[in-house]
Amino acid sequence: PYVSLRTAKSCPFACAFCGFPRRAGKYTWLDLEHVEREFDALKAIGGVTTLTFIDDSFNVPKKRFQEMLRLMIRKGYGFRWNSFFRSDHGDAETIALMAEAGCEGVFLGLEAGGDAMLERMNKTARRRHYLEAIPLLKEHGIVSHANLIIGFPGETDESVEESISLI
Repeated sequence: PYVSLRTAKSCPFACAFCGFPRRAGKYTWLDLEHVEREFDALKAIGGVTTLTFIDDSFNVPKKRFQEMLRLMIRKGYGFRWNSFFRSDHGDAETIALMAEAGCEGVFLGLEAGGDAMLERMNKTARRRHYLEAIPLLKEHGIVSHANLIIGFPGETDESVEESISLI
């Protein structure tokens, strides 16, 4: 009943702690027609209830992601699903669409709770993005799991406290 699938390869970001984009190459994604065929095939198999999208930046670019969500809603696949989610590439409309399309959980690469550390890590997300997204995810019944990096070069007691306060 559980299927893992990927609709994109690599990652368009260059976080200081991650070498994946350099190893995986240019960020590319499947067109929506191909994704629709994949969804149709999974539905036709029968018994598939839950999808795990393993794309590192599933909701990037946002327009494509929203179109995929609308496709899932329009076609009524009924899959429950989970994925990685970049809070700086989401908004209230996107999160509402995610819930309607069957999203049950997201993995947030939060990494740090303060903007200085996020900048140091070369992350594009900022504390405000998480403070906006996490309550919206919760409001829509979407569970969020966040990972943190404690001890990144330049970490201080104060920056650790910022991460703790965000949690």
